[in-house]
Amino acid sequence: MSLLLLLALTSLPTESFALVVTNNRSLNEARADLRYADDDGVAYARVFDDLFGPKHTVLLTQLDADTRALAPGLASTPTPTLQHLDEAVAALAASAEAAKVRGSVAELFLVFAAHGNLENGSGYLELLDGRLDAAALETRVIKPLASASRLHLIIDSCNSYFMLNPRKTGGRRWAAAGLPDTSPLTTRYPNLGTFISTSAEADSYEWSELQSGIFSYEVRSGLRGAADADGNGSVSYDELAAFVARANQDIPNAQYRPRVAWSAPNGQANSKMVELVAGSGRIIVSNAAEARRFTVRDRYGVRVADVHQEAGSQVTLVVPDEPHALGLFIAQAVDPRPRWVYRAIPPAFRGDIDLLTDSEAPTGARGDAPIFDSLFARPFGKNAFAEYVASPVAQPEPVFGVAREDIQRLDQHLQNLVEDDRAERVLTTSLYSDSLAVYQSVRVSDVGLLLRRLRSYDVTSDEARSRALLLTERDFERVATETRDTRLTLGTIGLIASGAVAGVGLARGASGERFDTLSISMVVFGGLGGLGSAIALGYITAVEREWASWLTRSGQTPPAPGLEVSLLLGPTAIGLSGRF
Repeated sequence: MSLLLLLALTSLPTESFALVVTNNRSLNEARADLRYADDDGVAYARVFDDLFGPKHTVLLTQLDADTRALAPGLASTPTPTLQHLDEAVAALAASAEAAKVRGSVAELFLVFAAHGNLENGSGYLELLDGRLDAAALETRVIKPLASASRLHLIIDSCNSYFMLNPRKTGGRRWAAAGLPDTSPLTTRYPNLGTFISTSAEADSYEWSELQSGIFSYEVRSGLRGAADADGNGSVSYDELAAFVARANQDIPNAQYRPRVAWSAPNGQANSKMVELVAGSGRIIVSNAAEARRFTVRDRYGVRVADVHQEAGSQVTLVVPDEPHALGLFIAQAVDPRPRWVYRAIPPAFRGDIDLLTDSEAPTGARGDAPIFDSLFARPFGKNAFAEYVASPVAQPEPVFGVAREDIQRLDQHLQNLVEDDRAERVLTTSLYSDSLAVYQSVRVSDVGLLLRRLRSYDVTSDEARSRALLLTERDFERVATETRDTRLTLGTIGLIASGAVAGVGLARGASGERFDTLSISMVVFGGLGGLGSAIALGYITAVEREWASWLTRSGQTPPAPGLEVSLLLGPTAIGLSGRF
C-alpha cells in the first residue's frame, strides 16, 4: 500500500459495525450448558452500542429466563443458528458496502462465545443447531467480510486457538480438511486482527460474580477504556493484551488464568482496536493521585467494567447512557480491612467521578472469596504496559498444539498394536522363523510398557502433553526401528542358513547315485526355511505397520516400505501378497 493511499484511508471517517454470536447450549448431551454466554452476548452488544451508536450491532443469542429479566428489550433476539449466522454476515457485508458508498472506511468486529472443542487438530464452536469449525469460520464469516478495511475477531471458548491455527501433533501445522493451506488464518487475511481466549488447548472459565466469562469481561472492560495505557483516547491491541495479562497476573492457579493469543491487523501490535468515543454511551473520567480500583455496575447490579488505574494516571471510560443511575464502587484500604465506597452516577452525569459524593455501598457480599477474587489485583497504566512490552515473553509465538486428543490417539495406536499382535504372532510363528516371532513378542511387550508409561504421564498442561508425546513417539520409533532391523537381520541369516542346508542336501544327493532320505530332507527343509526367511525379510510386522500408521495420521511421512509381504487371511485359505 502506497503512502498516499494510506494517508487517504486514514483521513476518511470510520464506521464500525459488530456481529456478536453467543450460545449457552452444548450439542453434546453429556456436557453441561454454559450459564453466561447469553449474558456475554448482551454485554458485548451493549459495549458496541455505547461505542458505535445504535443499529451498528447484530446480536445472535438465546436468552435464558434470568438474562431476559435483565435485558427485557432483547427478548426477540435471533437465535445463534447457522442460518441466522449466514443472514447476519450478509447484513454486515451490506452495511460495510453502504459505508464505503458514503465515503467511510468500514471496520467490522466479530465476537463468538460458546462451547468449543477440537477434532483432528481443528477447532470448532457449538452453535444452537450445529458446529462452526475452523474451515466454516473462514468460508462463512471471514471471507465474505474480507473486503472491509479491518476485521477484529474475538473468540471466547475452550480450545479457541484451534479455530485459527489448526495443529497436528508436536505443535506442527495441521492441514485441516477444507482449509486452503496450512498457514494461520491471519496470514491469509492480513487485515484480520484476532483476540482469542486460549493460546493452546485450554478451558475458558465463567464466574458467577461477573455473570460472564472471565476473558470476555476483561476484554469488555478494556474496550470501554480501562486498557488505554497511554491516555490517548483509544485502545490498541497490545494495550488490551497487556491489560488482560495484568488483570490475571495474581490468580494463583495457572490453570484458571486465561492464556490469550492475539494478532493485530498487518502485524502492527499498536494497531488501534477502538476509539473511546461515545456513540450512544457517555464518558466518565477518573484522575487518581494514588492507585485506584473501582467497579461500575448498572441498575440491576450487573458489572459494566472494572478498572485498577496506576497512581498519577487518568482513565477515560465509555459507560451506558441510561435513564437510571449507575453504581460506582471504589475500593478503599481502611485499617483493619478494606471497604467499598459507593457513588451514584446520575443519568445526566459526564466527566470526573471525583465530583460525585461518597456514601456507603448499598449492597455487600457474604461468604469466602473465590479463586477469581485476585482479578484486577494490580493497577494498570503506562508503567504496567511498558513492563509488559519490555518482557521477553510478553507475546510469545505459540508453539503448542498437542491436545488431549493427540494423546488419546497415540494411546489407541499402542493399544491396537498390543491387541492385534496376539493373533498375528500365532500365524507368523508357523510361517517363518520362531526366533523372529519370539523377538516380535518381546518388542510388543516393550510397546505395552510404553502404553503404561504414557497413561502415567501428567497431561493437564501444554508442556506436559508435549513432553509425553515427544518421549512416547521417540520410544515408539525406536521399538519399530529395532524390530525392522532385527527382522531383516534374522531373515537374512535364515535365508543364508537355509540356502546352505539346501545346497548341502543337493550336493550330497548329486554325489551319490540317487537322493537318499537325508538329502531329500535337507533340500526340502532348506527350501521351506528359505521361503520362511524370504517372507521374514519382507513381512512388515505389527509394530512397524502401527508406527507408519501413526506417522501418517499425525501428518508425518512414514518410512519407505521396501520389500513388503502381507498375509491374506480368508475363511478357507491363507495366502501371501507382496510388493517392492
